[in-house]
Amino acid sequence: MEYQTALAADEDNEAARSHALQVLYKKMAGSYKGRKPRAIPVVPPQLSAGGILASDAFAPFLESELIPIGIDLTDAEPVAIDPSDFVAYPILGHQFSGKTTLIMALMKIISESQTDAPSRIWVFDNMQRGLRQTALKTGVHYTDADGFDRQMLGLVEILQKRYADLKDFRSKSGGIETEADYMRKYGYVYVFVDDFEFFFEKASNDTVDKMRVNIKDTGALRVKYFFTATPALLGPYNKQAIYSYIFNGKSGILLGGRFDSQTVFKANVPMNQRGAAYNAGTAYVIRNNDYKIIKTPTV
Repeated sequence: MEYQTALAADEDNEAARSHALQVLYKKMAGSYKGRKPRAIPVVPPQLSAGGILASDAFAPFLESELIPIGIDLTDAEPVAIDPSDFVAYPILGHQFSGKTTLIMALMKIISESQTDAPSRIWVFDNMQRGLRQTALKTGVHYTDADGFDRQMLGLVEILQKRYADLKDFRSKSGGIETEADYMRKYGYVYVFVDDFEFFFEKASNDTVDKMRVNIKDTGALRVKYFFTATPALLGPYNKQAIYSYIFNGKSGILLGGRFDSQTVFKANVPMNQRGAAYNAGTAYVIRNNDYKIIKTPTV
């Protein structure tokens, strides 16, 4: 190739050399049979739920029922979370850090991507952040504080039916099919609670207890919970029974601010990184002791 390029460069003038090189490169491209290099990944200035749904880079995640949550700022690679890894997933952040914007984006991504076994989405809203409009557009089960108890009854009914089916499968199974494979016929149920403090204060004790039992005992039923919360406001609740099932530090997202501004996550973040302050839309995504810094989507 170097010899051919040198010959092409041996023309009388710049225009002739440029033309000869173009002809040579087209000929080489036409005869090349190997794998073409990937485009150099870049982090886009804006990332939206619609952009994720239309992106070839995120398609493999969507096809595998994973949930895209952003782009890694270090290597510009797409990032997704696996709902089979958790039951409750906390999204922490200070005021105006983008918590509600993120769950609105997740609602859109989930509702428009999982069509083979359609997911159901339930929203418990604090009535202060405009979630209702997005919820209605995505066809979810929406409620504010006045409907918490009623909505919980509907959710429990779904769980009871799934559990009865799973119990019957366990009694008849010969070990050929796993529980996870059997339950895959059901779409995921996603429950978004915005935010934890408001829900705990406004819901009845019975509803809070039902939520705790659901999170504790329903891992096999394909029901997943997302809770937004403000780290500075969690202190009064850390002795409550439901707290440890949600804020166990194993996985979740910390939006904006500094890593040291919270005490839930214990990831191995270097000391020189812990004090870095991020703006809204930039987040730590944490899984056990590992973390990535990502750009999160808007609606």
